[in-house]
Amino acid sequence: MKAISFELGGKTAFFKKPDVNVYAYFTYNNIHKPVLLGLLGAILGLKGHNQLFNELTSLRTRFKNSKKEINKVSKAEKELLTLKEGLKSYNIDDKKYKSIVKRINNSEKKLLSLKDEFEYILNLEKELEYLENSYPEYYEKLNKLKISIIPLSENGYFTKKIQVFNNSVGYASKEQGGNLIVREQWLESPKWKIIILDDNSIEREIFDKLEDYLLNSKTVFIPYLGKNDHPAKIDKVEKVKLEKIEFNGKIDSLFINKNFLLNSFPPRNEIGFLFKEVSPIKLKEKYHFYEYETLAYTNYKMNINSDESLIIYSKDSKNYFFF
Repeated sequence: MKAISFELGGKTAFFKKPDVNVYAYFTYNNIHKPVLLGLLGAILGLKGHNQLFNELTSLRTRFKNSKKEINKVSKAEKELLTLKEGLKSYNIDDKKYKSIVKRINNSEKKLLSLKDEFEYILNLEKELEYLENSYPEYYEKLNKLKISIIPLSENGYFTKKIQVFNNSVGYASKEQGGNLIVREQWLESPKWKIIILDDNSIEREIFDKLEDYLLNSKTVFIPYLGKNDHPAKIDKVEKVKLEKIEFNGKIDSLFINKNFLLNSFPPRNEIGFLFKEVSPIKLKEKYHFYEYETLAYTNYKMNINSDESLIIYSKDSKNYFFF
């Protein structure tokens, strides 16, 4: 199986956990797939969450303003019906009859124009409904990529430190002076090896462009590790060939914990370790909330505990789990 491999790191990183914000904002230990796809989307210049939000805001405003035209359609229909009923009271030779016919013709033209506007409103409503149930462009085009994440650190753990800084724009806090003290937990010198399968899971044109941009150090937007305070460094990019072998009990990357059972004893002549973390693995279509799984990293041998067909490939005697 063909794939593209690269190392991804930086001086610091911050992958915000959305569930805690009382004292400090905490980070995930490892880059997770939704963030990694966002980074690849930035390299390719694909639209993200902000662009989708702006499009939705603009569309909602247009739809809200256009809805006023619906009332005009209803009013014009009632006016036309009243005129047609009133016409029955006059003879065809009556001057009043001719005046009402003229008004009816004008009303029908007006109603036809308003109905064109009404069609436009219905199309707006359909477009709005579609966008509200759509992923950002980067996720829509890249979410089927099969990726393996390998922490390049002892036992898969990175050092973390709390960073304290002030937000003094004035409207950031109701405290005296309008100064907000922000505390964030940052990863220090994180680095991962990333492997992306070339398995035709996404459009060929997009994958080829991604491969070209990675191999030739090209990017549309600056890639960063969680926030723009943390620029990403990408190096050691190469095309690799992976082998599909019979599973021998060892995984050398992050893996979904529920799919495996660990042996009771640590490896011989090694100090056993097991790192686990509940981490996002994909986005929900509605509202784009995270969906979570427990990811693990270990040097223990394991047995497969899943009826699903797991994606495991090998290179240089190391086994990598893809999801």
